Amino acid sequence: MEELPLAEITSCTTGEEALRHLRKHHYDLLATALVLPDIDGLALCRMSRQIASCHDLPVVVSGDTDRRLLRDGLEAGVTGYFDKSNGYKAFGRFVSVFIQRNAGMVRHILFVEDSETSALVTNAMLEKYGFRVLRVKTAEDAISHLTTDKTDTRMPFDLVITDFFLQGKMNGGDLLYAIRVTLHLSQQVLPVLVLTSNTDEQTRTAVFHAGANGFASKPIMEEELLTHVRSLLPKHGHNTLGQDQP
Repeated sequence: MEELPLAEITSCTTGEEALRHLRKHHYDLLATALVLPDIDGLALCRMSRQIASCHDLPVVVSGDTDRRLLRDGLEAGVTGYFDKSNGYKAFGRFVSVFIQRNAGMVRHILFVEDSETSALVTNAMLEKYGFRVLRVKTAEDAISHLTTDKTDTRMPFDLVITDFFLQGKMNGGDLLYAIRVTLHLSQQVLPVLVLTSNTDEQTRTAVFHAGANGFASKPIMEEELLTHVRSLLPKHGHNTLGQDQP
């Protein structure tokens, strides 16, 4: 494909053939048609997610952007969509831009939100851009996931996004205190973005004093969320425990 002169491309004609390659080799992107001879592209996406090396693999599905694709794609784990009526050259350009946009992006986000509706919307925004999101409902659950084996020098997450008001005994401020004081994770090692519907100055001040890197009002728009996330994420992979990044 001339639009991707440096890419090494493995071409497959069926979903089963693609799965065989995915089990044996590492790829940076899976691009599939929605309609395949044996299974459809959404089924291929679901099945690829069962392969350990493909949990974080970006998947682009090309087809007619109908309601089924948009409705079922998120559940299947689709990262991006392309309308095949735009042609192969446009698809090549789309893939090129997609790879550049996702290259080097650290992906692991711990999302603390007790509202099912808010969690569904925000998760969809983040996963659309290839981020891996673990959502928990309480600060207590978040702390449990952040308590890593001390022999492991790498943080399991690159960013925490938390609501300020949460179920359980701890709120977002308590979670921040635990991260900064109890777990000794600085703002450079583990950035924290706080989302809240309470936008008064007192809450905002309390959030920053507790050690938040950023603050945003709910409901948050997709572009604003993405801007916050990209500005807070470290630029070179997972952070290392106890070593502040410049």
